[in-house]
Amino acid sequence: MEINILNIENISENIISEVSTKLPLRYQKALKFRFPKDYKLSIGASWLILKNFKNISESDIYINQYGKPFIINNDNFNISHSNNYVVFVKSKHTIGIDIEHITIKNTDISEKVYQHSEIEWLKKDFLTRFYTLWTQKESVMKATGQGFNLDPKTFNVLEFQNNKPITINNQNLFCKTIFYNNYAISLCSDFDFKEIELKEYN
Repeated sequence: MEINILNIENISENIISEVSTKLPLRYQKALKFRFPKDYKLSIGASWLILKNFKNISESDIYINQYGKPFIINNDNFNISHSNNYVVFVKSKHTIGIDIEHITIKNTDISEKVYQHSEIEWLKKDFLTRFYTLWTQKESVMKATGQGFNLDPKTFNVLEFQNNKPITINNQNLFCKTIFYNNYAISLCSDFDFKEIELKEYN
């Protein structure tokens, strides 16, 4: 399954112009961010939508009750961003994606989000496994469309490490994780995909 990835340092004036012209409301929302990085992440996410859905307009994009965007009568899509990168995935299947910059900061929350067996598993390679678990959990939460309304501590993702699905809301979900430039990226779907391919925009 293909993931688009964009480094926001590569956002040009042409990209900004395209977003402001074709998705003006999303552009105005991006302008409200206080920090330049957040502005660029928002612009990058909007541009990846434009790249993947030809002739899309603002009125085509809807938001579910939990805040997940979707387009009626079109492929599912999901977006995530962290630090300098935005990732995007599109599929006919249920889909959820998460990217996280690997850093020791904010890793003291294990007891709040992981089950006991998951905490034991991550001890052998803490930082790598912490972000494996976290991105997998968040990609599941996004795939279900519930986001943080689905408590990450209520489900266990260790079966993903054995290439096996887990069941959430009577739906089998599969997940894989890759690492890229000190980032962890997890992709979750109800489709048993075999690998992840990255398409980079430079």
